Amino acid sequence: MKSLHAHAHSHHGSRGFTIVDLTATLAASVVFAAVALPLANAKDDISLRVISRMNLAELNEVHSTYAADHEDGQFSVIPDNYGQYNNPTAYQAANGCIDPLILGTGPQGAVWGYYIGCAATGSPGSSGNMTTYKPINMYSGSEGAYRLANCAKLNAYANGRFYDPLFYAAEDNSVTAEMRKFIRNGTDFAMTSNNRFALSSYTMSPAAMFHPAIMGDGDPKDDAHMGSASGGDVGGMGFQSPSVSQCLYPSLKTRLMEHSMMENAPAPCNPAYAGCVPYVWNQSIASTNLALFYDGSVDVFSAQEAMDADAMSGSGLWMRNTILGSAGLGGMWSADSIVRTSAHFLTKFGIRGRDRLEG
Repeated sequence: MKSLHAHAHSHHGSRGFTIVDLTATLAASVVFAAVALPLANAKDDISLRVISRMNLAELNEVHSTYAADHEDGQFSVIPDNYGQYNNPTAYQAANGCIDPLILGTGPQGAVWGYYIGCAATGSPGSSGNMTTYKPINMYSGSEGAYRLANCAKLNAYANGRFYDPLFYAAEDNSVTAEMRKFIRNGTDFAMTSNNRFALSSYTMSPAAMFHPAIMGDGDPKDDAHMGSASGGDVGGMGFQSPSVSQCLYPSLKTRLMEHSMMENAPAPCNPAYAGCVPYVWNQSIASTNLALFYDGSVDVFSAQEAMDADAMSGSGLWMRNTILGSAGLGGMWSADSIVRTSAHFLTKFGIRGRDRLEG
């Protein structure tokens, strides 16, 4: 069973840099520039998009610095050779304990995170949490390391807080008022009154977090299949985080993207899900989310553009033959039956692939 644990010990201090103060100053200047009252609402909307652009630009620096500290490697929390065992008990018996996936420290000093449990140290946890350590859980698509762009291992390169404003878009309806309070108060990590926490508004590309061979590298056919990250494929090294330099199309491959649909959503909540879950960017033809590309550029990347690029490419730009099926990630819950794209999430060839045709 997958579960979030809190351990009552101190979280070690982190190194890093930030330009959040500059971001706030620039954002404020944009807002105060809206002098003409009849245009105030429009300018406020524009300023929110500017802030999100600046967030993504700074996140590019965060990920670039992380890569510089990890031999050009992509962010990862799962051991490179985990696929040789595909079992946390067997892996830890042979290699030692797997580091926990830490989210942050709560107001009472407890450290929250996904713990595996390790007999060698007697630490608690759940083996089911390995689905969170993997780039994406292909059985559900809703969880995986790709959703945790604000975990401690990455936020150490920003302000060292899970709830730092850098990780949240102002228009993200999945972030509740209680969660927004955590952001305003400078909270590192906290659970809401109904035991929830706010995932970052920005998701990494899970396809780019696998060894490229797992995402069909070298197989341009329409029916290219996703390889197994465990066992025989690439010697059980399918979870090996690829180097950033392996990206062949830096201006065409998404690195991070706004996850929920930020503009033009058909409704605040997608009725296909229980509770109030916002539409994801690829669940409506009207989607015009912002994306960060590997060359450091930030641009609008719409669902329509993704579908057009996929069609014009000939053999397709994203993997249909994964466990998630031909509809891809969340495609069956789209507001428009014509929307079919899993660009960013299931990019064919992973970090070596493309999500758009022209920069």
